Amino acid sequence: MSGVTTIEKLRRAVDMNLAHGVKWIKILATDRAGTADTDPRKQLYTEDEIRAIVQEAATKGIPVEAHAHGDEGAMAAVKAGVRSIEHGTYLSDATLRLMKEKGTYFDPTYTTVIDLAEPGGEYDVPALIIRGQHMLPRAQQTVRHAHQFGVKIVTGGDTGYGPNSVTRIGQEMTHLVELGLTPLEAIQAATITNAEMLRMEKLIGVVEPGYDADLIVVEGNPLENIVTVQDPLLVISNGRIGVDRLNFGRAAALSMP
Repeated sequence: MSGVTTIEKLRRAVDMNLAHGVKWIKILATDRAGTADTDPRKQLYTEDEIRAIVQEAATKGIPVEAHAHGDEGAMAAVKAGVRSIEHGTYLSDATLRLMKEKGTYFDPTYTTVIDLAEPGGEYDVPALIIRGQHMLPRAQQTVRHAHQFGVKIVTGGDTGYGPNSVTRIGQEMTHLVELGLTPLEAIQAATITNAEMLRMEKLIGVVEPGYDADLIVVEGNPLENIVTVQDPLLVISNGRIGVDRLNFGRAAALSMP
């Protein structure tokens, strides 16, 4: 929405998207973290501006998600009625408590912050590595507090820039366990809770007749070792087999003493 500077223009921009049949509206409540010339803590829209976006989207039943690293922008977005906060690195306890009260979902994309903080990967810019190293402990604290307050946490891969992106959901589940979620809660964050956030709980998220058959088979019990979700032996997407490595899994099991 570059150059959209009034509430009326914001409503018009939402209407244009709705006319194209979009399923979601995403806004930048704060600036980006993955570009060196922006400050992710900077608030971009006021509460009134975000509320106008939410209200306009609601005329067609479309939810709004808010990219928000900084607390002020996130608080404004939660008060305005967004369905989810994406990233949330610097969220205060007050914002997290309000998210719990209003049922706002939290997608921390924690694994992407790790990517930002390390050489290589999808960013690999010295200034961003320094930023990521500052953000990482704050993101850890935010996830831990969100879990303690009972905020609904979901998994998200964030970017789609390179091959790292396709590994992020399994990694995110593993990191969520490291940050205090139980293995079952981490699995639910990637499945049933995510389906609820997307308003697709009648279509995906559980293994039941009538739901899309999006399934993976793993070697071990993820309730005992969540890391096993990062190495699926069988991937079924919408009822079709995309990856089948079960024979390798059987061979490995037979070779174990």
